Amino acid sequence: MWITVSRPRQAAFSLPELMTAVAIIGILAAAALPQYVSYIRRAKSAEAAVNVRKIFDAAVTYHTSDHADPVGTMLPRQWPVAVVLTPVLGTCCSSPGQKCSPNPVWWGTPTWEALRFKIDDSHYYSYQFITAGIGTSVGQSFQAQARGDLDCDTIYSTFNRTGVVVTGHSVQGGSGLYVALDIE
Repeated sequence: MWITVSRPRQAAFSLPELMTAVAIIGILAAAALPQYVSYIRRAKSAEAAVNVRKIFDAAVTYHTSDHADPVGTMLPRQWPVAVVLTPVLGTCCSSPGQKCSPNPVWWGTPTWEALRFKIDDSHYYSYQFITAGIGTSVGQSFQAQARGDLDCDTIYSTFNRTGVVVTGHSVQGGSGLYVALDIE
């Protein structure tokens, strides 16, 4: 004589139910991915906005400070000498993780030292300081700029802030931060 023991039936999903759940998850993921990528790029672009502001503030401070030559003769108000993009545009894309590793040599030029600007962490952008004239003449100006290629497709985002000498020899900061293709 055989005794049969019946076990209670365990609840389970059917194949169509599983396929439906997987399809819904796939649709939600496909809808969320572009938003996620945009969020990541916006977070990366914050680096440029912050550093352009640092360069701008340092240039204003430099211009309003007194400077003398080696024999002690006072020099006219001026900006530091212009400097090309540091590091060279596109360098970060060829680096591991598509980020430039910190390199003290890049920031050791007289201009970056005068502005007391350097980057000690990995970064996505190249930075530039552009000047137009020296002295206290109204209209003398400078630009602090960041350019970067966040997805390495050779389309560059640009962050730019301009300062100009106004009446009274003070420096005014243009109309704010100019941004083009911030998340390119």
